[in-house]
Amino acid sequence: MSISSWMSLYVPVVPSDLSIGGLNMNTEMAFQYYFEYMLPMGKVGRVDFVSKDSPQGNYKITSAFVHFDSWFDMGKTYNEVRSMLEEQDELTLYGGASDDGEFKNFVSSKNPAKNRFVTIKINKAPIRRQAEIPKNIHQIINNYGRMEEFIAEQGARISELEGLVSRLRATILEMENSEGTVYDRAPSVIEDEGPMSMAELAE
Repeated sequence: MSISSWMSLYVPVVPSDLSIGGLNMNTEMAFQYYFEYMLPMGKVGRVDFVSKDSPQGNYKITSAFVHFDSWFDMGKTYNEVRSMLEEQDELTLYGGASDDGEFKNFVSSKNPAKNRFVTIKINKAPIRRQAEIPKNIHQIINNYGRMEEFIAEQGARISELEGLVSRLRATILEMENSEGTVYDRAPSVIEDEGPMSMAELAE
């Protein structure tokens, strides 16, 4: 695999408590700093994080995709890491170098006595970030006007639905009251008539 055929790394599991040199590895900026300075591979363009359920479903697993704009291809670190990745398909990282050149281990942010590690792989199918097309002031004003119209339409629709709900409630209440009146009145009609005489029954 040539130097220009891949520009992205895949980290299958990012421990939630991953830390190095006091830096918590749970943000894009942390990953950028690590791969540019502590393990100088290249210039990081962006980092995408993906969260999914564990096989047991009782916790979340976070993965990271580190996309590079360019490589530090003249550096020793880049060439060694690239060579091992292309030969072994994956590489386990246990830390990186601090500003003064001292090696720092990945540790748990909750308990620094516990070491951590991450595995990296070549991301062979990276998703490209869609380019954002800049808008001029006229386009922005036009979009703002359309948004105002949309909000006004939704407000009118909500008012209409609220009115419909109120009418339905009134109708239901009226029906319930009407049914109650008929039920209450029926026994009194029978009682008012009184028992029929034998003459009436014979008719």
